[in-house]
Amino acid sequence: MKNPIISILDYGSGNIGSLVNMFNHIGTKVQVVSKAEKISSDAALVLPGVGHFGRAVEKLEKNGATEAILKHVDAGKPLLGICVGMQMLFEHSSEGDAPGLGLIKGKVRHFDRDRFSRRLPLPHVGWGSVGPVNAIGHRLLQNMPKHPRFYFVHSYHAECANQSDAIMEATYGYQFTCAVAHQNITGFQFHPEKSHVFGMALLSNWIKCINDQ
Repeated sequence: MKNPIISILDYGSGNIGSLVNMFNHIGTKVQVVSKAEKISSDAALVLPGVGHFGRAVEKLEKNGATEAILKHVDAGKPLLGICVGMQMLFEHSSEGDAPGLGLIKGKVRHFDRDRFSRRLPLPHVGWGSVGPVNAIGHRLLQNMPKHPRFYFVHSYHAECANQSDAIMEATYGYQFTCAVAHQNITGFQFHPEKSHVFGMALLSNWIKCINDQ
């Protein structure tokens, strides 16, 4: 998929303006779509999300976007979920006891304070260092700036049923998965659009991976 158009789904839950600015900054064409039928068949799709998992899922359903997203993925088109958008890629979340899209096997759970070695505030807000899950690293992480740091805002995190889907991890009280990749699906728990040079590099790599498909 050479020089893809990026469709950002605006369903009432996400940092749309910041995402548009970041993609424009790295020289990528962007279109914001608010209706499922407007999702371009030749575009890569970005699913943003902030706030409550259950309410975000309800908004997707009300928008009619759930089926469109599943068809998009089934057709082999790229999908990127960000923050709650990443969480919705999974099967279920304890936040609202709600089902997700089921595109990645696993669940989303609240940070377990009993596992914290010291008292930490929730939600987890601020910059955090991240690293690859294994020594080889995923191609999304190639040529990244040294000691990458990303901006987080969350109280819940994903647990992959298949660890091969986890590509990046961070630590807040304990280690947790903060980025996933499965076939044509990618997810970031952090906000690359708020993460300056690190976010620019990561989104540029995502575009490159799409171009190489």
